[in-house]
Amino acid sequence: MQPLPNQIYIISLQTYARNYVIYISTSVILASIRYSKLNVLEFAHCSFARVELFCLPKLEQLICGFWLSECLPLTLGGYVPCLKEVEIYSTISPHQERFKLRELLCGTTCINTLSLDFLGQKIWLQLEKYQLSSAFCNLRELCLYDIFSGFGLLWTTALLEAAPSLEKHEVEVYEHQCDDEEEIKQIYAERTNVTWEVSEFEHLALKELELVGFNATEEHIVFIGAVMERASNLQAVVLKEKYCKDCSSAVSTPSGERRFPKNEDEQEMVVNNLRNRFSSRAQIMFIRDYKLSSN
Repeated sequence: MQPLPNQIYIISLQTYARNYVIYISTSVILASIRYSKLNVLEFAHCSFARVELFCLPKLEQLICGFWLSECLPLTLGGYVPCLKEVEIYSTISPHQERFKLRELLCGTTCINTLSLDFLGQKIWLQLEKYQLSSAFCNLRELCLYDIFSGFGLLWTTALLEAAPSLEKHEVEVYEHQCDDEEEIKQIYAERTNVTWEVSEFEHLALKELELVGFNATEEHIVFIGAVMERASNLQAVVLKEKYCKDCSSAVSTPSGERRFPKNEDEQEMVVNNLRNRFSSRAQIMFIRDYKLSSN
């Protein structure tokens, strides 16, 4: 087995070199990775200026989190025909920039699952839509996690439009009462959403929309309605309650109000609101977090 470049510090290596976890690097300018048997690769807390992946014919899963450079340094510069799953999770500091997802996924056409976790902070994606069409052509599941509750969600429909084969769209809202807001302001970039234009389009493949941390606010209703009207074959809208695992606090609105419908009457009001305003035959379901809810 050929070792990876000596600038990279390996903290986990499984049998037959099928899984690498790459952790902190101290003074790397450029690292290139070529390994024909690698099928899972994870980067975490890396300070690389640039990492290029070459000749990874069996790579199926790529995970990248908490980069320390100005923008995401990873690029797929070569042959990765089997890449099916990509997961990116991070916050960004004030000196870091938003990045273009297409620059990471350039040349890929087989990805079927994409997970992006913003950890309740600034949205670190740059505006893109049609530029993602090639990378998203076979995307079946899109998961957007921990979007701060003070942000709107309509911008996510731009990613939906770029993925004509998408069957499930999951969005999770973030609001933790136990967060130290003063500490967050010192460490992370200012919480800002993205302002992507919402266009009219028809999506034929989407079957399920799942919104975790649903609150019966106008913003959430408008977002759900926008997806319902564009996804003509939508079968299910799943609205889930969400509690913080650390403090058992429910996800709330920016004003602190908790508005997940707690009984059948309130749920019926939400359903009627959606049915009266938006055209869709999708079933609307509510799932409460009974493990943490005392109501």
